[in-house]
Amino acid sequence: MKKLLAILLSCTAFLCVLSGCGESKGNLMGDIENMAEEDLPYGSTMRELKDTPIIISFDRRFLEDETMKKVVDYFYAVQTNDEKLFKSVSNEDYLNYVEKNSGQSITDYLKGIKANEENAIGTSFEYNYLEITDLKKKGEDTQISEIIKLMDQLYSDGGKESFDKTIKNAYALTVSVTSDANGSSFTNEANVYVFECEDGTYIFN
Repeated sequence: MKKLLAILLSCTAFLCVLSGCGESKGNLMGDIENMAEEDLPYGSTMRELKDTPIIISFDRRFLEDETMKKVVDYFYAVQTNDEKLFKSVSNEDYLNYVEKNSGQSITDYLKGIKANEENAIGTSFEYNYLEITDLKKKGEDTQISEIIKLMDQLYSDGGKESFDKTIKNAYALTVSVTSDANGSSFTNEANVYVFECEDGTYIFN
């Protein structure tokens, strides 16, 4: 009898635990469901652009379609060695700085970026999917600050207004990059820095 009573008490306690867990989970899900869309964390409202050379996925609340098309242009320029396209998403003062300090032409610089990617993958590749998995804004990432500092100096040397004053938005993006390499899928992570400025959108990497 005592053994039977002990079993019944154990079962009751177990059911109470399950009931408590279920209630806690229900409350948590309810809290998320009741949150305003703007309060949800990054990644809660993902959107895909498919009418681009490379499909790209991102949270539509944080990033605009046109900005994401520029990110696609950057990666596609690297993949295809398209110097004209690469220059269209790059800051001219920065490219002049790269040429002067690296001793390379932009053509060779672009080829070098692709060569580094091929070395990482181990073979030739074709990008087929980009996913922006995280982002930090101006003031939240030290590399953004370093880029602004360099660009301000370049602008000052050229007698131009400070680069910082032209910035409307700046993002440090973490990009999950999926490539097709000789029939195999390869995914790695890249960081790109996007500056939406008064005179255009620039990609730094």
